[in-house]
Formats: sequence, C-alpha cells, structure tokens
Amino acid sequence: IYCPPETSVLLASYAVQARHGDYNKTTHTPGFLVNDRLLPQRVIDQHKMSKDEWENSITTWWQEHRGMLREDAMMEYLKIAQDLEMYGVNYFEIRNKKGTELWLGVDALGLNIYEKDDRLTPKIGFPWSEIRNISFNDRKFIIKPIDKKAPDFVFFAPRVRINKRILALCMGNHELYMRRRKPDTIDVQQMKAQAREEKNAKQQEREKLQLALAARERAEKKQQEYEDRIRNMQEEMERSQANLIEAQDMIRRLEEQLKQLQAAKDDLEQRQNELQVMITRLEETKNMEAAERAKLEDEIRMKQEEVHKIQEEVSVKDSETKRLQEEVEEARRKQVKRKVCMILFQLVCLVPEECVDPPPEHRTRKHFPRCTVKAPIYYYLLSSTLNVYRIWPGAIVSKFTRAQTHAATDKTECGILILSLYFQEYAKNYFTLQVVEKLNILTRLN
Repeated sequence: IYCPPETSVLLASYAVQARHGDYNKTTHTPGFLVNDRLLPQRVIDQHKMSKDEWENSITTWWQEHRGMLREDAMMEYLKIAQDLEMYGVNYFEIRNKKGTELWLGVDALGLNIYEKDDRLTPKIGFPWSEIRNISFNDRKFIIKPIDKKAPDFVFFAPRVRINKRILALCMGNHELYMRRRKPDTIDVQQMKAQAREEKNAKQQEREKLQLALAARERAEKKQQEYEDRIRNMQEEMERSQANLIEAQDMIRRLEEQLKQLQAAKDDLEQRQNELQVMITRLEETKNMEAAERAKLEDEIRMKQEEVHKIQEEVSVKDSETKRLQEEVEEARRKQVKRKVCMILFQLVCLVPEECVDPPPEHRTRKHFPRCTVKAPIYYYLLSSTLNVYRIWPGAIVSKFTRAQTHAATDKTECGILILSLYFQEYAKNYFTLQVVEKLNILTRLN
C-alpha cells in the first residue's frame, strides 16, 4: 500500500500510542523505538534521514496524543488508513482483448481497472450500483453493466483459480455493500446501543482519569514550586551567612585597627611627655655649657621629629579606621535590608491564590480597601517602610509591649515584626500546615 511519508509518520505515532500509551520522557528514552517496525522501508529509503531523526519525528506526534485511549488511537489509525488510495483494494493481473496487461482492483465500492504501471489512479470504474451481473467462463471474466446499451467489459485472467477468487471477492463485497444500505435489524440496533453505552461509560471513566491526572500534575507542580522556593531560600540564607562571616571578619579587622590606633596614641602621648621633660630641663639649665646645651637641643629636635612622625601615622590610622567603620556600617545596613526584603518577598510568594482580604473586624475602609488575591499583602509590604504600627489594627499592635515597639527603632524592623505577627495570627487559616511551618521559619529570621 502506498502511503506518503508524512502520513506514515502520523500512523506510526498512533501505533506507538496504542502499544505503549502516553509518552513519558523518563521511561521512553532515545532509542526506545529502535526495535519497532513502524515505517515502510520505501519511506525510509526515500528520504535521507537517520533513524534518530525518524524517531524524533514520530515522538513529536506521539506527544500530541497524550491522554488518548488505546481504542481511540486504533480508531484514528484506521480512519487515516482507510483514506489511502490503495487501502482495502485487492489487485489481480489481467489482460484485455488486445492482450494489454492491466490490473483489476476489487474493493468495498466496486471494481476498478488500472494500468500496469499505476495502481493509484483507476482508468475505468464500475461501482456496485452500476453492475448488473458478473460471471466467468474458464479464464474469461465478464462484467455486465446495468445500462443494457453499454458494452460488456471482458478481460482474461492467467488462471481459472484467479477468476474464482475474483468472483468470491465480488460476491462478498457486494453483499456487504447491500447490507450497509439496509436498515439495521433489532439485534444490530441493540448491539449498537450497547456499544454506545459502553463508549459513554469509557468516556466518563476517561474524563475522571484525566481530572485525577490533572489534579496530580497540579499538586506535583505546586510541590515542585514550593521545593524550588525553599531551595532558593536556603541559598539566600547561605549567602547571608557568607556575608555575615565577611562582616564579622571586617569587624575583627576593625578591632585590630582600633587596638593599633590606641597603641599608637599611647606611644605618641609617651613621646610627647618625654619631649616636655626635655624642654623643661632645657629651660632649667640655662647656665650649662654650650656643648651640653647643643646636645640637648639636638635631642629635643629629634624627639620632635619622632612625635611629628607618630602624629602622622596616628592620623592615617584614624582615617583608615573611620573608613573601615563606614564600610562596616554600610555592609550592616545592606545585610539588614537584604534580610528584610528576602523575608517579605518569601512571605508574599507563599500566599496562595485563595488568600483574600484580612478578617472584616481587622480591616478599615481607609487602610484595608477590599481587593482580591495578593493585593493586601503588597499593601502591607508598602506599609512596612513607614510607621506601620500606627495604622495597623489595634488587635495586632496590642501583641507588642511598649518595650518591644520602642526597641524596634528601625521602621523596617518594626514593619517586619508586625507583618510576621499578622501571618502567624490571621493568615494561618489560609495555609496548609507545611506552609505555616515555612512561614514560622521565615519569621524567626527577623
């Protein structure tokens, strides 16, 4: 049977669906179909494609049939196959009166005559509805049309046995042709009704199965999203820990710098005291000899140079210490900001789509306008950079003592404290226990 390459690939995909079920990339790895004979050798030889390329083409169509039952895949296969020109046709070699070699095709619709080198396009056709009689005598076969004015078509078969086979096929196909045009009997009607009921039952079962599979896929996808979020949180915590270690190392270096600065200041003070003692001696010994006086003046000058040098070193170290302190303070601010932003972002990401407004008794028209999904949470994020403890419901603020509120001098810190308390107090009804546990982990980071 001739079949175009594109149709061959599509038929192969339906055959694989009927044989192996839905495509699964974990089990159906490359090379899985290498032992299956799915394509005609003529199609493989016609195109310069490797086996892997043919397998990829079949797999691409196979993925499109996901969820299709085995019976449906077989039915789709037959629907496509029956539209092929050579489907259901039995060919026999014959000769006409002139001795020209021809092909006789017998199918469900009638008889067709083909040329020797073309079995796709019939030259003469005899539908069953236009045939009055068929008979043969020895190797001679006669087709009589219903139109009596039309001449009989006569051809010759190589052997009598072939004529017997042709006549048997004609009788069988004609009987089926006539049966299809008669009304169904009661038995056939009952069988069709039973088949429809079974089909509907299978369809309902299939829909239930698809719903269950879709729910499972959604659950797996959501679980994967939560796992990804937890992994991202862990990575962020590791980065924060690394930043903390770096900050601690910077603080340690700052402390060492401060110790060195203090030691330099002490040394400077000692040298200044020694210089002052020398100056006092110089003033007290006005009557000493010139040589001794010159020597003392040289010592005082050298001491002054040492003091000046030490003062410069102290000034440099003092500047370096101030710069290091500013870097430490900036790193601390960035770390706190990153930490707070991470907590706020993760809290918002964990809010499910079902989570809507806060409870009505803790929502005012001014500060908690009605909205859906995650909008209230984004509002809380915006409020966390302000004096949020002044506009939040009293039921939440009352959870804090004055000491706690005053201790949180940073507005962002106060915002995250109140936001975390809100999640623990009111949002827990919207989450599963697993998500609440994650929230508790996040809120402890503040």
